[in-house]
Amino acid sequence: FKKLTHLCKIFHKKTELLASTLKFGKGLVETYVKHMPFLEQHFGEFRPNVIQMIKNIQQGTRIMQMICTHGKKTKLSNLVSMIPGSKRVMETFIYQIKKIFK
Repeated sequence: FKKLTHLCKIFHKKTELLASTLKFGKGLVETYVKHMPFLEQHFGEFRPNVIQMIKNIQQGTRIMQMICTHGKKTKLSNLVSMIPGSKRVMETFIYQIKKIFK
């Protein structure tokens, strides 16, 4: 995921790549959100592994945020339609992570 989103920084003019990254990135982050209770349960046992996994996802979501901003700025129709759902999922992910670290 981190490598795919990094490619978007390199090929930022390929709107098909950006749209695909938002679409599949949203699905991946949704999967992590669904399994967050499992990560929360085992956080004490596997703390370093869970933290590393969260860091990798966070780097990808950071680039997804940049894609969303780029889509709004350039008003690309195929990106604009995916932005609200992607932002919602990323926000949920952030709140779940905060909950784990409390």
